[in-house]
Amino acid sequence: MTPAESLIALKTHPRKWLERHYLITRAGTPQTFSAQQHHFGSPDHQGIVGGNTPSRTVGTQVNLGPVHSRGARTFIMTPTVLAAVLSGDATQASVINVPVVASASFNGVYAGLGLHDLGTALGRDFMVTTLLNGCSFVVNGANPSVLHIQPTGGMSSAALRAGLAPHYTAVFGGGGNEYDQNVEDVTIFGVRRGNGWKIYAQVHTRNVKNIVRVVKLHG
Repeated sequence: MTPAESLIALKTHPRKWLERHYLITRAGTPQTFSAQQHHFGSPDHQGIVGGNTPSRTVGTQVNLGPVHSRGARTFIMTPTVLAAVLSGDATQASVINVPVVASASFNGVYAGLGLHDLGTALGRDFMVTTLLNGCSFVVNGANPSVLHIQPTGGMSSAALRAGLAPHYTAVFGGGGNEYDQNVEDVTIFGVRRGNGWKIYAQVHTRNVKNIVRVVKLHG
């Protein structure tokens, strides 16, 4: 399967794709809420031609859903300026980039934050942001607005999540039941479907990169 074919599969069946492929998303350039062109492909052709079929991790809890070992195929969605990490047959993807904001800028007030409206992302097929490794990702409303927040100023991941949770439709953060920020990272990824969006969190173990679970946050 070529990168272009895999990108079509990701758009058509996002959850199924994310359960079988480890996805790395790189920060947009500039780091603003903006429409951008990214490159999508594999760093080593793994999973494109002759890649290993992912297998279930032995001994994991059955209630976690599909869980795959390091046999899971690796793909990267990255700004064009960083595309040298990909193999030569990468394909382009139209994305909306969601930047990271610091929790200290809110001065402890979590209601009514200035979220980014995905409804304005006309012509973009995918939503990307950097990895969560202690941050919280907010999704709010039926026509969703989103925000990626990093705990700063001595705030813990758990305190950030707890402060946000009462005010928004969904908050996916560390220090709670969503993911363990001490040993796990999260790829947040959105796919436009018609006039709406599907948004997922792919939780994976840090360094080892096992896919633990995929959680739908919206759509």
